[in-house]
Amino acid sequence: MSIDRKAVDVILAVLGIEQRALAELMGYRKGYVANVMNGCTEASPAFKQAFGDALAELVLGPVGHPLETLPAAPLAELLKKRAAEAPCKSQFYSDLGISPRGWDKREVVTELVVDRICTALGVHPSALYEPELWGEAS
Repeated sequence: MSIDRKAVDVILAVLGIEQRALAELMGYRKGYVANVMNGCTEASPAFKQAFGDALAELVLGPVGHPLETLPAAPLAELLKKRAAEAPCKSQFYSDLGISPRGWDKREVVTELVVDRICTALGVHPSALYEPELWGEAS
């Protein structure tokens, strides 16, 4: 795996964003983002998509609507259920680039995080959230 560290540094500098802020925007743990950016961890397809989406938003501006927050409970329940079915819980969470800790204590998550995780799990967000929370515009 080959990461162009110089390109990463230039992109972050041009956009005026630090790596930890980029991780937060993408909905990933900062340690996972650092490992991917340093070439220590292979980027998952979901990570690559989130990276591209985050860069597009930083360069082209926000998507047609501001990032809304949604209740975390439905997503946390899905994660708990899928992790219980997975052969290895830690690998399940690692593949998603998220920490297994704290989901039961979270009150809200952004639409971006919901969309990214649901896409990785093959679930449409509308299966978790009522239409008034996750409308056709999302």
